Amino acid sequence: MAIRLGIIAGIVCAGIIVGCSSDDTTAPSSNLSITCRIDNAATSSVGLKGAHTAGDKADSVIVTRVRVLVERMVLHPSNSNDSADDRSVKAGPFVFLADSTGSRVVASVNITPGTYDKLKYEVHRFSSSEVPAYQNDPQFADFVSTDRYTLIVDGHVVRSGARNAFQYKSDITSNIELPLASFTVPTSGSVSANIVFSTAKAFLDNGQMLDPTDPKNESAIDNNLKAAFRLNP
Repeated sequence: MAIRLGIIAGIVCAGIIVGCSSDDTTAPSSNLSITCRIDNAATSSVGLKGAHTAGDKADSVIVTRVRVLVERMVLHPSNSNDSADDRSVKAGPFVFLADSTGSRVVASVNITPGTYDKLKYEVHRFSSSEVPAYQNDPQFADFVSTDRYTLIVDGHVVRSGARNAFQYKSDITSNIELPLASFTVPTSGSVSANIVFSTAKAFLDNGQMLDPTDPKNESAIDNNLKAAFRLNP
C-alpha cells in the first residue's frame, strides 16, 4: 500500500461527481437519483477496530474532495437473498466524487419499482491489463498510474494552528454494502438517496484526528476508509 502525499498551497479545487465529465443531471423521467456529499463534522465516538500502529495526530482534518473508482453500483431488493436479483444503478468502471460544494449527482436512472434494502458498490482497482484501455481518458488519470489507486482524498490538515493542504491516495479494494431502511422506488414519481463520506469515520481514532500526511497512519486510515461511507435516504 502506498501513499503519495502532497502539501499544496491554497484550497484544493473541487471536482465533479462522476469522473471529470459526468456530473450527471437528473433526468426528468428518472425514478431514482443517487447523490453524494461530505460530512466534516467530528465526533468523539469513532475509534479504530483492532490493533494498529498510529503516527502523528492532527488538531483537525477537513476534507474537500473524495474520488472513488467504482466497478458497478446496484440496489438489492428487500425480498431476495440472491445477488442475481440486484438492479443496476450505474455500470462501471466510473469515478464518483463528493466535494465541498454540496451534494453531487452520482446517477439518475430508471430502475424496477419496488422496495430495496441495500445499495452496493465495488471499490475497484484497475488490473495492469486494464490500464491501457483507460490511460488516455482524463477522468481516470489518477487511477491508472503505476500504483493504480482506488480512492483519493483531498483536504486540509491543521497542526498547531498551521493549515496545509494534503492529498491521500489509497489502493484499497472493498465491496461496500450500505443498508437502506424501507426504501421504495415508486412506479410514478421519484426518490433519492444520499451517500455520505464521513471525515470522522475516515480520520478520527478514539477522539484524536489521524494526521493523513504521516505514513505511519496509512494502515489505520485505509482500514477506516472502508467504513467511511453511510447512506441517508
